[in-house]
Amino acid sequence: MDDLYVKPDYRKQGLGKKLIEAIIHKAKEENCKKIRWQVSGWNQNAIDFYKSLGAEVCDVESNCDFWIK
Repeated sequence: MDDLYVKPDYRKQGLGKKLIEAIIHKAKEENCKKIRWQVSGWNQNAIDFYKSLGAEVCDVESNCDFWIK
């Protein structure tokens, strides 16, 4: 999966929280021990949202992109 987000018109209605809770529920059914996703460092609203749900946001890893010309 590349992106999972709530469109701006539907934000602040609890949908993002429900999506994360559904993902966590499915992970538990599959006996997963960890869920990992990426959030851009500039996206403070998303970082704050994930932290409010109990996520640990790590500063250790960054994306490395190679643009092929």
